[in-house]
Amino acid sequence: MGLLISVIIPVYNDHTGLITTLTTLTNQTLPESDYEIIVGNDGGSPAIRNICNDFGVICVDIIPNRGSYHARNQAMRKVNSKNFAFVDADISVPPNWLENGLNALQEADYVAGDVIIQKTKKMSLAELFEYYSAFKIQDYLTEHHFGVTGNLFVKGRIFTAVGEFDQRLRSSGDLEFGDRVYRHSKFVQKYSSDITVLHPPRGFRNYSRKIKRGAVGQVMLKEYYPDRFPHINPGYGKAIIRSIVPPIAWLKKMMVYEKIHIAFLLFIFRWYVNIMKGFYTVRTLLKR
Repeated sequence: MGLLISVIIPVYNDHTGLITTLTTLTNQTLPESDYEIIVGNDGGSPAIRNICNDFGVICVDIIPNRGSYHARNQAMRKVNSKNFAFVDADISVPPNWLENGLNALQEADYVAGDVIIQKTKKMSLAELFEYYSAFKIQDYLTEHHFGVTGNLFVKGRIFTAVGEFDQRLRSSGDLEFGDRVYRHSKFVQKYSSDITVLHPPRGFRNYSRKIKRGAVGQVMLKEYYPDRFPHINPGYGKAIIRSIVPPIAWLKKMMVYEKIHIAFLLFIFRWYVNIMKGFYTVRTLLKR
């Protein structure tokens, strides 16, 4: 019968995160003979290759590093099945992840699953902010026709029809690819609440990097595809206004879930995020 699905994991020097993900992938309800795991070792780290060898998974070395979408593309070229499961290093998947994903692919060609931020008793402000703000997957699919590659199942025939991920992008490639699939019109996209993974919250430093990466990605996306994403307008004016205007609606939302002093701190952090998005947007535009 052959392999039923191939799991694709891009990683750049995240040794601990990769071990976390691979450990959860070895405890699936789907028999091990039915799936393979392929790691795109972005940068060709010997330590990452050693981890792959320890877990008995395929490692594709990529030198020099060129970003996660390029790493996914390179790993995909080594598959031995007709279905793909995408997940990121540092994400934990439940035992029924692959089985549920394959079941969902019986009804659709492109299936986006939930990414749940893990909440703990003691969280930093950045971690708590991400818990409340990140990964609204159902909204992403409904409004913009994409799911994130931290939890995505795709039939291989989609890549044959529409092509691989745009590896020029370091961010927003999930959005671009999902939109491309949607525009093809031949394929069925679906959101599934039955397919969930756990994502650790980012601390301040990593979240700040995410802000920069996202802002640059939006500018690049608009530059490469000016007609496809009318809702994205990373111009100077919008970037400046977004930085100046306080996010009052966010404060009101947080007051429903948190005590007033925590809600106010989250409001300040949200404003900081908006300011930094504006800063990186303007700086990127000035460099173009």
